[in-house]
Amino acid sequence: MKKRLVTAILVLTMVMVFAGCKKSDVVLEDAEPEVTDEVEWEEDVEIEDEAEEPETEPEPTEEPAEEQPAPKAAALSAELSDDIYSFQIQIDDTVYQFPMMYSDFEAMGWEYDGDSSSTLEPYQYTFTETWKKGDIKCYTRFANLAQSVLPYSECMVAGITLEEYYLKDKMTFIMPGGIQYMVSTKEDIEAAYGEPSYLYESDDSDYMTMQYKYDYHREVEFNLTDGVLKKVDIENLIEFEGMDTSSGEVSDEVPEIVSKYKAPKEVGDDFSTFNVEYDGALYTLPAPVAEFEANGWKIVADKSDETAAAQSYGWVTLMKNNQSLRVMANNYSDKAATINNCFVTKVEGGDYSTNMSITIPRGITRGMEEDKLKELLKDADYESEDSTSYTYYEIKSDRVNDEYEIIVRDGKVSKIEVSNSPRLKEWFK
Repeated sequence: MKKRLVTAILVLTMVMVFAGCKKSDVVLEDAEPEVTDEVEWEEDVEIEDEAEEPETEPEPTEEPAEEQPAPKAAALSAELSDDIYSFQIQIDDTVYQFPMMYSDFEAMGWEYDGDSSSTLEPYQYTFTETWKKGDIKCYTRFANLAQSVLPYSECMVAGITLEEYYLKDKMTFIMPGGIQYMVSTKEDIEAAYGEPSYLYESDDSDYMTMQYKYDYHREVEFNLTDGVLKKVDIENLIEFEGMDTSSGEVSDEVPEIVSKYKAPKEVGDDFSTFNVEYDGALYTLPAPVAEFEANGWKIVADKSDETAAAQSYGWVTLMKNNQSLRVMANNYSDKAATINNCFVTKVEGGDYSTNMSITIPRGITRGMEEDKLKELLKDADYESEDSTSYTYYEIKSDRVNDEYEIIVRDGKVSKIEVSNSPRLKEWFK
């Protein structure tokens, strides 16, 4: 501004000099437009001086773009770490530590925009759950690290996503090391944390992703637009100190789904039933481990899991008449269960493994002639494949890996294996 005023004064001085000298009309005509223009500009300057913005404000371009208002200012909290892998973030004036429990996040003033009674199985997580605080939104992840099925409201919040579209100028965030929304650049972020684990930059450099990865499901990602930080995504899916996992305690009570199980009265002819006669006892697979125990099988404790998480599985080794059967046992209840209250999903009887008698629908059994087997499978949906030493038959099911497998050696059925492991507990209702 001072430079402009000096220029104006010089111009006026020159006018006065020219007026005092009796130069030709040509000279005066050349000078007069300059005087007029400068005087008019000087008057505009004087008007602008009365209401002009601070000198630091950039001059507007010819066609000024719509400017994003500056975000709310927030002082750097002393509680905020300098370590990016602390998985902290300061939102306005409050420091958040991830993971945290749903109830603790809710206590920060956020309202979940969904059904908090929805459930998560053990060791499962979600991706984008929406929260609101007034007209501001953020996204989080829910995770259940307990052994029982839990509603969202009892799960932990394992991360957060904040972005310009939902924050605008109404909320700000600061990351460890003072990295700030709508302020920090790529150079600032690298100065604070070093080179990222992963960097993506668009061809025109308008968009950039910087990812800092600590471990699987433990990472921080920054998105920059036009060179400035506009979005952060934090994920830290671990169990934290003091986390309440009491809901995962195992009960000896027999789950309802186990007590509802009824053994079939016959094997029948329908392959879709997965009925089987095994060592003289009838089962519908999957069948409770306790049902096998009732028929004389013993759990080999040092080769079996003691428990299985809700809607998950464990491994069990059963033994009878010096024959062992090691199989996956599914827990179909909503709570952690002892292994005997889980369900055996596979049985087998063969010349070289678990030498037990076994019969499947249509009376197919070990020792049967191959010609008889083919006759019984005539209208069944099956495939066969020859090898140098045996022929393999597979009776298909609607589910992958749920099937009947039959091995024929030297013209006779030498092994039968039955597998059925549905994931939905409604299958039993």
